[in-house]
Amino acid sequence: IGSRPIWLTRAGAGAPETKGSGSDRTSSLSKQGQQFAQRLANFVKTRAGCYWERSGKPEEATQVFTSTMPRAVSSALCVDLQPDQQSALNPIDKGVLGVGWWDVECEDDVPPWKEMKKRHPDLFQEFEVDPLNWQFPGGERYVDMVKRLESVLIDVEMCTHPVLIVSHITTLQVLLSYFKGLPLEEAWKLSLPKDVVVEVSPTEGGGFLTKDYNLASSEGYVVALNSA
Repeated sequence: IGSRPIWLTRAGAGAPETKGSGSDRTSSLSKQGQQFAQRLANFVKTRAGCYWERSGKPEEATQVFTSTMPRAVSSALCVDLQPDQQSALNPIDKGVLGVGWWDVECEDDVPPWKEMKKRHPDLFQEFEVDPLNWQFPGGERYVDMVKRLESVLIDVEMCTHPVLIVSHITTLQVLLSYFKGLPLEEAWKLSLPKDVVVEVSPTEGGGFLTKDYNLASSEGYVVALNSA
C-alpha cells in the first residue's frame, strides 16, 4: 500500500432530533458534528503536510472515501476535496433489529452489544457463537461487510498519496482488523471512539502501525494512549 498514511474516522455527530427515530441514515451533521468536520480538515491538512515534507515529493491531494450517508459526506467536505462516496462503506444492514435503540450513530465506542444482549439474549448468544457468519434478521452478516470492503481496500492500495476514510463503526471495525492483523472474528469487539482519527502507516515488513489522534478538543489534536 506504499508508505503514505491512511486515516480512518467515524462520521461526525448527527442532529439530535433524528436519534432513535429510525432516520439516522439520512441525518445531517449537528453543530458538534460540523465542528468535528472542521477539526478533521485541519488535522488532515497538517498531517498530510508532514508526510509530503518528509517524503521530499511534490504535494498531491489527499484521496477521500466516505460512505453514501449524508453525515459521512458532510464530515469530509471541509477537506475541500470531493469525496468518493462508496456504498461499500455504509454500516452493516441490521435488518429489523435495533429499531429505536440502535442508530447508525452509536453513542459508545463499540456497537450496542450490551443492549442487544439485554433485549434479545437468544439472538446475542447465537451471534457470539459465530459473529462473522451470524446474520442480522433481514440484514447482513459481518462476513458480507468483509466481502464488500475488499473493493475499498483495492482502491486504497492503488492510491499513491494519503487517504482519508470517513465511515461508521461496524465497517471501520472490519477495516481496522485488517490493518491491525487481527482475526476478523474479533472485529465486532474493537473500540472506535467518536472524534478520534486512527492513522495507519505501512511498515517495511508489510504490516501496519496505528496511532490514535483525539480531535475532541478545540485546542487541537492529541495522541491517544493506545497507539500500537
